[in-house]
This record gives sequence, C-alpha cells and structure tokens, in this order.
Amino acid sequence: MSTRCLWVAGITLGLAIIAPNAYAQAAKAPAKAPAKTSAKATVKEKAAPAPTRAPALTPAGLKFGMTRKEVTRLYTRAIEGDYKQQLKDAQPGVEQTRLRETIDNKKNEFRLSYVSFDGKPAALDDSPYKKEYAHETGEGVMTASRLGKTTMLFFMKNKLWKVIDVYKLSPSSKWGADYNEGSQKLGKRLGAAGKRAPANAAQGRENEEVEWYFENMVLRAIKVGKTKMAIAYVDKDTQGNLANLRPKREKKQVVDEDVDPSVKAVMRDTSTDPRVNPDADPSGKSGKSGKTAKTASAKQKQPAPAKP
Repeated sequence: MSTRCLWVAGITLGLAIIAPNAYAQAAKAPAKAPAKTSAKATVKEKAAPAPTRAPALTPAGLKFGMTRKEVTRLYTRAIEGDYKQQLKDAQPGVEQTRLRETIDNKKNEFRLSYVSFDGKPAALDDSPYKKEYAHETGEGVMTASRLGKTTMLFFMKNKLWKVIDVYKLSPSSKWGADYNEGSQKLGKRLGAAGKRAPANAAQGRENEEVEWYFENMVLRAIKVGKTKMAIAYVDKDTQGNLANLRPKREKKQVVDEDVDPSVKAVMRDTSTDPRVNPDADPSGKSGKSGKTAKTASAKQKQPAPAKP
C-alpha cells in the first residue's frame, strides 16, 4: 500500500470518530428560547399615535402673523372664489348684476367687521368666547360667514394669532349631532384622541374642551351649548407670551384735576344748598356755634317753656 493511500485512510478514520461525538453534543445542548417581545413595545404599538402635523388654516394661504390688511385681501379673493361658478352660470344682465352686488356686499361686510377691544362694551363680552381676548391690550377681531360656518379671526397688535371656526351640530352635520361625536371625529382626523379639559372659569376656560398640541399650534375643540362646536387654532408662541402681552393694569387713582367740571357739579355737597335742602341756611354758612342750619332751624321751632 502506498504512503498516499495510508494518509487518506487515516483522515477518513479520524472523521468517522469525530462526527458521532459532535452530533451527540449538539443533541444535548439546550435549544435557544425564542426572543421575548418587550411589553413596552407592545404597548407602543397599541397606543394611539400622537398628531405630528398641524392642520392648515383656511382659506388657503391664511397664516399666523398676517396683518389685518393681508387677511382682508386674502378673504376678498376667497369670497370671489366662492361665487366663481355662479357668476359663470349666471345670465348676462340683471342676474349677473345682482350676483355682483351680493359679492361686493359680502366683501364690504367682512372689511367692516373689525372690532377693537378698546375697553368699550363689545358684543362678544357676553358670549362663550369672552375669555378668548382682553381689552385695552391692542387686540381685535374680524368675523366672516361662509361655507356653512362662522369664523372669528383674532388679532394681537395687528397680527393674526387665533382663528375660531364655529359649526352647527346636527345629524346631517359633518361633525355629527353633538359635541362628543364631533370631538371624536376631529380626533380621528388628527390621528389622536386629544386631552379633555372640563370647564374651569378660574383657569379662563368657560366651556368643556379637547386639546391637541403641535409644534407651532394649539388646537381646541370647544363645546358651545348643545348645538354648536367651535374649533380654535391658536398660535403657540403668542399663547405662551400672553402674560407679557396682557400686563395687569392698576386702577387709576382719580384726582380732583381729572374730574370733568360737569361731573364735579353733580358730585358736590348739596347739604347747604337751599335749592336742594329746604332746611339749609340761605347764606350756605353754619352758625357761630358750628351747628348746621338744619339744627338751628329745628331749635327755633321748639315752643318756649311756660312761665310759672
């Protein structure tokens, strides 16, 4: 037998001896347990996703920080767009003229709707929205009614910072028949249920709300009575700076120089004026003893004591 044959036979014998031992060890080794699924991961998968992108304001192009002039220009174009098809379909002449008047009236109505919260009584002061603004801080509001909703646009020092859309609730409304249904539908659109906040006047919340927070916006669904839901879009930076934008005002001390002469005349003491007080001394002066004219007059009326 050649040396080569002996070498091959040796290798084959060695493999035959090693192989059974290797298979035996593999059989004895415990099988690897499947990787455990993290409980946290499971919860994460089931939890409702947080909203990541804030909804856009309407009409298209509306943004926080716009001036009143810019907002008016944008709404003028939007109102024109609302009637574009009707103008196209209207018969030339009387029908088109009347429609054009309606459009112009709508635009003027919006342009003239601005109300400045300058300390004088405003229509919103007795409404569910009275906590949405403050007086004498450079704030104001414009109002528009279009596309089945009423919109209030709030300005802070001529910069748009809050938009509130008010919808009527009914079985045929896109938000449903009541507030709970409406806020749930809104949550589905946003991809998160939102944070519920009960009414709390001390915290400046007049109505029940559901809140969603985005990077640059706070969105609130507000319960307004039984038949309405308002959706407020609020600039997050402005809301966070309200303490500085709305400083507490100290009550002004009224001094004599500040009082109008006509008011002074009403406020003056009339106890010594014979035109007001019939018992007053016509001269308007007290007696030498320091007693008032009324007291002196009363003494004079007393009968003299009878002589013994």
